[in-house]
Amino acid sequence: MRADILKKLFSTLLIASFGLFMLSSLQAADVEIPVLQNLQTDGQTSQQRQLPIVVLFSASHCSYCSIIKEEFLKPMLISGDYTDKAIIRVIEIDSSDDLMDLNGQPISAEAFADRYDIYLTPTLAFFDAQGNELAPRMVGVTTVDYYGGYLDEAIDASRQRLKNEHQLAAN
Repeated sequence: MRADILKKLFSTLLIASFGLFMLSSLQAADVEIPVLQNLQTDGQTSQQRQLPIVVLFSASHCSYCSIIKEEFLKPMLISGDYTDKAIIRVIEIDSSDDLMDLNGQPISAEAFADRYDIYLTPTLAFFDAQGNELAPRMVGVTTVDYYGGYLDEAIDASRQRLKNEHQLAAN
C-alpha cells in the first residue's frame, strides 16, 4: 500500500515538473530581450539606478548566441530577479540598424562592436553609464552548466564596481 502512495506521489511530482517546464518554455518564447537602441537613454538609466548595462553582442547566424538568449538572458528577464541588478540588452552586430550612441549620435551596430574590439559572438560585455567596461567580458560558451554562475559573478562584480565608484565620487 505504501508503494502505491509513493508511486502516485512520484507521478504527480513528475507531471507537475513537466507542466512547470512547459510553462517556463512558453514564457521564454514570448519574452524578447530588449535590443540596444539608445545607449544614451540606457546610460542615463544606468547612472540614476546604479545598474550595469549587460550587452550581448550577437549575430543572426550564431547558434551559441541563441543558447545564451534562451537558457540565460530570457529566464533572467522572466524571473524579475534582475530588474534591480542590471539593464539587459542585445545587439546584432550583423544588423543594418543603427543605434543611438552615448553622445546622441547614430552609430552602426558593427561600428559599435568595433569600438570595443568585439569580433566574436556571443560576447557579453558589462558597461557603466559612460560606456566603460566594468568586468571581464564573457566570450563564447565554454560550459553551459557553469555559465549562469559566471554570468551572476560578472553582474555582481559590475554592480560592486559601480557602488565603489559612486562612493568615491561622493567623498
